[in-house]
Order: sequence, then C-alpha cells, then structure tokens
Amino acid sequence: MTFSLNFKIYNTNMKKFIAYFDFLGFSDFIEKNDSAKQHKVMRNIYLAIENALANWVSVKNHAGFYNPDISKSTLSTLNFSDTVIFITQDDSMNSFLEIMKVAFEFNSYSIRLEFPVRGCIVYDEIFFTPFNQKNQAGGVYHLTSVYGKGLVKAHIIANSQDWAGTIVEKSAIDYVNALPTNTEIEPILEEFTKRYHVPFKNGDKKEEYVLRITKGDLDDMLIENLKKNIANNFIQYNKSIEDSSVKQKLHNTLEFIESFRNEKKG
Repeated sequence: MTFSLNFKIYNTNMKKFIAYFDFLGFSDFIEKNDSAKQHKVMRNIYLAIENALANWVSVKNHAGFYNPDISKSTLSTLNFSDTVIFITQDDSMNSFLEIMKVAFEFNSYSIRLEFPVRGCIVYDEIFFTPFNQKNQAGGVYHLTSVYGKGLVKAHIIANSQDWAGTIVEKSAIDYVNALPTNTEIEPILEEFTKRYHVPFKNGDKKEEYVLRITKGDLDDMLIENLKKNIANNFIQYNKSIEDSSVKQKLHNTLEFIESFRNEKKG
C-alpha cells in the first residue's frame, strides 16, 4: 500500500521521553458549558501549554502584546480533545531536563489553577504524522496521527491513577541513570519530584516518583490555600463532584497536598 500524498513521520529511529496528560472532568465541562465558555477555557489551556514551554518567559508581538516565548523550546507538543502530549527530539540528558521542566510547570499550574490533570512521563517509542491539505471544494484533510508503544504505555499508566497528579515512570528514570554523562539525575528528581504512594483505580497504592505540585517547602497556610484552590478547580466551570469516583480523586489529590506538611528536605 502506498500513499498518494507526501506524509512525513516525525520522531523515528529512537525512543523519546514522553509527557502525557489527560484532563479530569473534560466531558462534564463540555456538556455543562456553552460554546463561548468552552472557547474561553480552551484558550486558557493553550496559554498554560505555551507558558510551560516558555518557562513563563514572554515576548512582545507586533501588536504590542506579550505572548509566551516558545522560540527556544525543542519539544513537539500536541493537544487533541482532553489530551496534551510533550515529546522530546532525542533521548539525551538535556532533553530529559527540558521535558521535566515543562511537565512540572504544566502539571502544577493545571492542577492548582486551571483544569485538573493526571499524567505520566515515560521513555519509549512514539510517532506522529502531522499533515494538512485543503481541496478546492473546501474540504480539509487534517492528520495529527500519534501512535507507538510509548503512547499506549503512558495512556494506560495515566488512566489507571485515581487522583490529579503525574508519575515519572521507571523507564525514564532507569534510562537516564544509565546514560554516560557527568550530569546526575538525583538533583533533577529532587527539584521536580518526590516519592509518593500513588493511588490507583484498582485500590492499590504504589510508591513512585511523582511531580511535585510546587517547589520548595510549604508551610501550613500555603498547604491550606493549595487545598482550597484545588478543590475549587475540581468544580470550576460547572463541573460536578457528586459522582463517587470524582470525590475519591479529589480526596486522593488533597491527601497528596497534605504529604507536603512538615516535609523535610534532606
């Protein structure tokens, strides 16, 4: 079978670091808000993605407004429906550090202020085929085809979690630990992650490296404010927490925030 069009498959030849996120309560949000509200919230989500890629650095555009400066980002970024994916260009230590920074910023901002997410960072294969063609009749053939073992792994791990939070999976950590580099992984993990017993839908709890919700120590007041913000975020945009599964996810997320109380840095 051959293609009549010139498709280009990106991210071939090697495994990549992949950060995969799903929004919690997305269907509920769509069903309970009109199109104007949906457009506004999606623009906020796009801005959260761009700010994470830009590390909150802005640049003035031709109209005099400031936009996130994503010019230095090396990541490939995809958003479709309730899913956001960041993909590195290669499997170097620098790429691991970049995706950790971006994933941390996106995860933290989303859970605290915009739209709760659960996610996973893995190291494995992923491929995507971006393509656009418009014909003379006004039809559009648009591809954002994404596939590969890494995508399946990340989706399964993310979907199995029973909270708003993100696992840094063993495959990524083990690979970076084995790299012949002078850069140590421990300072990166200490800055962006902590060890935590993650709650899963099947009732299990498994200790994993997970993305921190914020950097630095949290005092009691900051923890209480975080919990209020996150609880509000779960019901923002008319989303409901009446369903028992949603209540459990919120409960588990707030328990994670509680784990920062009196946390001691080694």
